[in-house]
Amino acid sequence: MIKAVLDANVSISGLISRRGAPGKILKAWRDGRFRLLISPQILNELRRALYYPKIRSRVSEEEIDELIEGIFLNAEVVSGEVVLEVLKVDPADNIYLSCAVEGGADYIVTGNIRHFEELGGDYSGIHRNTLPLLKRFTGVLSPLLNLPPSDLFEGDILLQIGIIYLGIRRNPKIE
Repeated sequence: MIKAVLDANVSISGLISRRGAPGKILKAWRDGRFRLLISPQILNELRRALYYPKIRSRVSEEEIDELIEGIFLNAEVVSGEVVLEVLKVDPADNIYLSCAVEGGADYIVTGNIRHFEELGGDYSGIHRNTLPLLKRFTGVLSPLLNLPPSDLFEGDILLQIGIIYLGIRRNPKIE
């Protein structure tokens, strides 16, 4: 089964708007279409961010409880002992890369793709393709969510979410 690490911004966006790509990603996880990897550090970041006033005004306590409970029941929690300090643009994002490496993730899904672009070629033998627009990775995201590519668009608007493909297995074909 595919393993993915979700950036807190993707999880929160999925709670706020279940119809967009982040919402569909959360639904796919809840439906068991991929295995969510999370570390104690990511869980702390998610809990902290969920209580920002601008988020609390848009997400109910029940939705927060449902997400956190779902993580405890259905996610694969890594120890958090792998600590990588390679991202310089936003060092706080190292928690996602660390979790992905520790848990053997296939993907990191983030709305902050530019924070990961500095990785470039290879790190620890893992090649990353940064894919900044949904149009460029429907071939990757579509099978992950088990949805046709057309369902990943809202009208003519490209959704700004990125995937970093961790080439532990084979690289997807990107047009």
